[in-house]
Order: sequence, then structure tokens, then C-alpha cells
Amino acid sequence: MKDQIVPDTLVSIKLRLHRMADFVYRLFSLQSDTAEEETVDSIVRNVEFRSGNAWTLVFAIFIASIGLNTNSTAVVIGAMLISPLMGPILGAGLALGTYDSELFKKSLRSFGIAVAISILASFFYFALIPLGEAQSELLARTKPTAFDVLIAIFGGATGIVAISRKDKTNAVPGVAIATALMPPLCTAGYGLASGQFQYFFGALYLFLINSIYICLTTYLFVRLLKFKSARHLDLKRKNKIQKLMASIALLTFLPSLGLAWYYTKEVSFYSNASKFLKREFRFPGVTVVNHEFSFALKNRSIVVSLIGKQLAPAEIEVLKERQLRYDLAGVTLELNQSTLEEDLERRLNEKLESELSIKSKSNGTTFGEMELLRAQVQEYRSQGALSVQILEELSITMPEVKDLKLTFLSLGKADQSSVSEDSVQDSTSDLAHVALAKWKGRSTKQGKKKLESFLRTRLRDPGLVVYEVL
Repeated sequence: MKDQIVPDTLVSIKLRLHRMADFVYRLFSLQSDTAEEETVDSIVRNVEFRSGNAWTLVFAIFIASIGLNTNSTAVVIGAMLISPLMGPILGAGLALGTYDSELFKKSLRSFGIAVAISILASFFYFALIPLGEAQSELLARTKPTAFDVLIAIFGGATGIVAISRKDKTNAVPGVAIATALMPPLCTAGYGLASGQFQYFFGALYLFLINSIYICLTTYLFVRLLKFKSARHLDLKRKNKIQKLMASIALLTFLPSLGLAWYYTKEVSFYSNASKFLKREFRFPGVTVVNHEFSFALKNRSIVVSLIGKQLAPAEIEVLKERQLRYDLAGVTLELNQSTLEEDLERRLNEKLESELSIKSKSNGTTFGEMELLRAQVQEYRSQGALSVQILEELSITMPEVKDLKLTFLSLGKADQSSVSEDSVQDSTSDLAHVALAKWKGRSTKQGKKKLESFLRTRLRDPGLVVYEVL
């Protein structure tokens, strides 16, 4: 009895596995609902550029250029949806898959016309309406990597599969967005118009990656779906075409692989440098006012500007040793140190020179005006010693005040209740006498009022304002 049950169980398992395999095959089979003739007709119709397609492309380029100019993602996406650039690329892939030399020539000709129209239209737009500083939407199209190759492969596969179905889907517009054929051409036009050829070549390379791999993926699926060949070719000729296509794909891919490695290294460096700066530059009485990271394969550097207490050589050596924890070995660390008084004096001297320059260009500078401005410099210098003296007085009456610095800030900051120490550096307009206070714990509204009242009385300055330094 048991012997009979075992074979029945095995038969049942085999039957279920067979049904499951059949279900999976029918689920992923592309042959069952392929509309070959309709697909070929649809692609061929969109290959040739006539007046309608040409004008549509020009308008789409202008829309995309405006989107890049205003950094609007929605506008750029809208331009990609109406762009007719996919037609010649799919046509080239179909021609290679069906060995149709006439269709391939027509596709290449239309592709060249489309590229020329796109670059010229975007060039004229950016030449007439300068972009100024490049926005993120534009910069994103200047650094192609191996990931763009993968996007083009999967995008091209989605496009040809969607087009070849009997029941059409809305996947093709999504492919146009994902593969982003339009924005790189606009960026290339911007590169030409602005004379920044690194943008031109980077964007053009991205466009070629997308175009070539969409074309090659279309070819592969046309062969997989067994579309009828336009003419008979011997095996030797077919192998030659396949080797040529493989070579083009490899030559296109290799630079993107190198660029992906380079940009990964660059992003890693900036991330590690930011962590290093944030976590390690915590010294009492020292404030980071500026920093600059520079990345190149053979020359990486971190330049940090500090004000406050001077770091000892031993502290600087510790910083350099801790760079290793952040994968920053070999990175040059440069520190520009100055005291708060030196920094304030430098900034007021800059203000003095600026005002003298402005006055000399207008009505001329009198001796009295120069002396007045120099007196302002002297007043700036006195703030450091006065701050130390008042802080000693506050240690008895208001011990909750950790640090106090008297300085001058631009009047534009008068509507803020607190400031960061970095913002102290912006003082090129009219100045107001202020006190920058740090608290040992959480500050209170009453504590701020009490400190402000004390300082106004102590310094005989009813307009003095107290800011909390974050």
C-alpha cells in the first residue's frame, strides 16, 4: 500500500511542477502576443523626419532648454514626452535586426538630422538667453557613467517590447523619460554657447550611450522575437555584423565604466571630507568659518579657515592622523588660522577700502572721512578686549552665559533672534553693534532680556541687540 502511495505522490508533484513551469512560460513568453507587421509599420513611419516631426523637435528642444534654464524637472519631463527622437533610434535597431540596409541608412540620416537640429536649436536659445550659473538639472547630464548604460539597456528593452504588443501600452513615453535623450542634447548646446566644452562632450557622450544601447537592445529583441529578415544573409555576413555591434557596444561602455569609478571616488571623497570636518574640528574657542574641498586623482586637498584660539602643532598632527579614519590618506590638510580680532579687523579693513574706493569714484574722499573710517577700524579692534572684560563681570551676575563677543553685524540680520557664527562673516553693508552670546544650557527669553538690558546699560548703547550663537 505504501509503495503505491509514493509513486502517486511523485506523479502529483511532477504534474504541479509542469503546470507551474507552463504558467511561468506563458507569463513571460513574448511570442504569443507579438504583432510583427504592426510593429514594423509603426517604427518605419516614425523613422523619417518630415516637417511635422522637425518642428515638433525644435519646439521640444526649446521647452527642454527653458526647463534646464529654470531648473524645472516637470518642464524637462514634458519636453521628453513630445520629443520624436526615439523613432530613428528604434528604426536603426529594427533595421539591424532584420538586415534592412535601406531602413538603416534612412534611420542614420534621420538620426543625424535630429541631432543637428537639437544642438543648433539649444545653441541659439542659450546664446540669446544666457543661463548664468549651471543648474542641477543641467549638470546632471554632464557626467555619464555605467549606470546610464544600464538605464539605456532596460529602457530600450521596455520600448521595443511595448511597441511589439498587440495591445499597446503607455510604456514608450516612460522610456523617453527614463533614457533622457532630449536633455543631453540641450546641455550640449549650452556647452557650445557658453564655451564650456567639458559640458558639450560630457552631454554628447551621454546621448550617444543612450542612443547606441537603445538601438542594440532593440536589435536583440527583434532577433529574439524572430522578425522576418528583409533579405537573406549568409552566416559569415551575420557574424560580421554581430561582431561589429559588439565592438561598438564595448567601446561605448568602457569609458563610462572609468567615469563611474572616478565619480564614485569623487563622491566618496567629498562625503568623507565633510564627515571629517564635522566630527574632528571641535576645539574650544575655535570656529570653522570656511572650508574648501578639492578632488583630483593625484591631488586631493582640504583647506579650512579658522578663527579663535590658535591650534597647537600637536593638535594639528592629531587631525592629520585622524584623516586615516575617514579614508583620507594622502589628502593635503591646510589650515588658515586667525584670531577673532584679526578676522574682524580684516573684514573692516576690506569695508574701509571698499568705501574709500566708492567715494573716490564719486565726489572724492576727504581727509576727515578717511579718519572717520579708520576710527571705525580702531573701534572694531577694541571689541575683543571689551568682550573679555564684560564676560568676567557676567561670570558673577549671569554664570549661565558661556561666552560673549561684541562685534558688528549687517543691519539686514536685525530680524533674527539667533545666528550661526558663520553668518558673522557677512558684514559688507551698514553695521549695527551687537553681542553674540553662547549659553551653557538652553537659553530663556528672560535670560536674553536680562543680558540685553545689562549690556545696554553697561555700554551706554540703547540700540545694542543680543544674538544667541548656535
